Amino acid sequence: MIMGTLFSISIKKFDLIIDSASLTALKVGVRELNTRETLVWTNIKLSDDGWLNDGVVYNAVDKKIGQGYDWNPAPTVSGGKLHYKAQSLDLNRDASTNKSTGAWH
Repeated sequence: MIMGTLFSISIKKFDLIIDSASLTALKVGVRELNTRETLVWTNIKLSDDGWLNDGVVYNAVDKKIGQGYDWNPAPTVSGGKLHYKAQSLDLNRDASTNKSTGAWH
């Protein structure tokens, strides 16, 4: 009986650790999106054509973050739902402007 109780507690703690790690992975994914957005925006600003509009920036950002990440539904210019394992985040995206890069949050 004691072993069963200890096993039950350890399973619950393990599940909490997995959920916490998945949530951390999602936060890292959002940071990656913001880094990519900033790099694309900067490259566009420095190009010969310069900044045209937010759609150009959004379309140039690679939104495939890595293995285990999934968008469902697919991301849009205003945001999306990012999944990693059993966790997910509803993300909003602030549009880029001529003066500032867009941001996912």
